[in-house]
Amino acid sequence: VLVDSLLNLGREGEAIAALETRSQASVLAAPGRVVLGQAYLQAEDYPSAQREFAAALVAAPRLAAAHYGLAEALAQLGRTAEAQTHREEYARLKQQDLAAWDRMRGAGRGIEKVNPAEVRGVVSAFCLRAGSLYAAHSRVADAAHYWQRALVLDPANREAQSLLESLPSAPGRIAK
Repeated sequence: VLVDSLLNLGREGEAIAALETRSQASVLAAPGRVVLGQAYLQAEDYPSAQREFAAALVAAPRLAAAHYGLAEALAQLGRTAEAQTHREEYARLKQQDLAAWDRMRGAGRGIEKVNPAEVRGVVSAFCLRAGSLYAAHSRVADAAHYWQRALVLDPANREAQSLLESLPSAPGRIAK
């Protein structure tokens, strides 16, 4: 959330620093590498952008956003044939996504039929990562807030509990 906000404000240098700091603490997942690649694109550091998008694709070859970003970086580096290959893969993956969405809608699976447990898990993981980004910037209160939310959404989340326990005593912290 913090990094996305920084990018939207045109503060790509701060976004890069935040994600680079986070990557030193633990390996960035593929979506994190895509965001870092986007920050490097915004900063016009095309070799670094290429590196991040390529690393995202190693971890998640079907990640359409990584193909799109890599195509942009390669085009800026003058590697048009490679860029075109990734543009085509991006288009193919997006077309598959749209077809899957249409099939799902056609089968009558509306939002009301989504499994709430799955949604809680996804949102809990988001809160966990958001808290980690805040912690990387020494914003302990914000980190604790998001980790608490992750724990409320998924009480069995050991990582959230462990992270909260590692904080100095914080008011309003969820007890075991």
